[in-house]
Amino acid sequence: MKKVLLSAILLASANAFGQDLEFGVGGGFSQNTVPDGNMVYKQDQTLMNYAGTMKLLYTTFNYWQFGLDGHVMEIAGKSTKVYQGVLTDSVGGDNRKIVYAKYGVTVCGVVNKAFHFYNKQTNKKSKSYLYLGAAVGYGSGRNDHMEYDASETYNAPDGGRGIVFGGQAGYVGNLSEKLGFNLDIAVRRMDLKYDAGAPLVSPLEDLHYSVVTVPVTFGIRYFFFRTDRDLVPRDPGARPMGRASY
Repeated sequence: MKKVLLSAILLASANAFGQDLEFGVGGGFSQNTVPDGNMVYKQDQTLMNYAGTMKLLYTTFNYWQFGLDGHVMEIAGKSTKVYQGVLTDSVGGDNRKIVYAKYGVTVCGVVNKAFHFYNKQTNKKSKSYLYLGAAVGYGSGRNDHMEYDASETYNAPDGGRGIVFGGQAGYVGNLSEKLGFNLDIAVRRMDLKYDAGAPLVSPLEDLHYSVVTVPVTFGIRYFFFRTDRDLVPRDPGARPMGRASY
């Protein structure tokens, strides 16, 4: 009975020590596909729009990550085709942007698998790692559709909302015990429904379209705490090599 109790305590200790908590912030650019649905104004030229990100991730002893991943980006493109306008005479064909969302916001729960590099010289796992994962959450498209910048030919209505899903991959490089740098590539499919009419659609119906955004960001990771992985058994039934017996 004592051996069973001791084993349970040791296993709980291994799980407790094998945990990381990190916060990330970054910026970069985003591109998006042509929106589908009843959005009449279709881009045929892709732009490099701004993008920003914030992340909070918890890593288990066996390299699974769980957390929140947020992005904000402009969703926009240009069109060489000329469309009939609503607030203006025409849309497109003027080298100005069709802005689907000035602030496209996504907040997702994510699950990643981290792949740490192995250092043959030190015989240890590196604190730098690659990751790959999936995301699902909620998104919105914010706009001021009544005010046009000189570079804009059309602004979509404000307030699109809906489900978001996608994935992400990236690299976290170690800088110090508390800091790292991060290159992140995400794919987010946003399904946006509006309480506003779709332009040029008769009979009138609410605007509803989906669009895929691809934000690419570079940033900093801050580690609230993280564990030396070589102190933690990979298999709960295995003992770390090179350590004294329990």
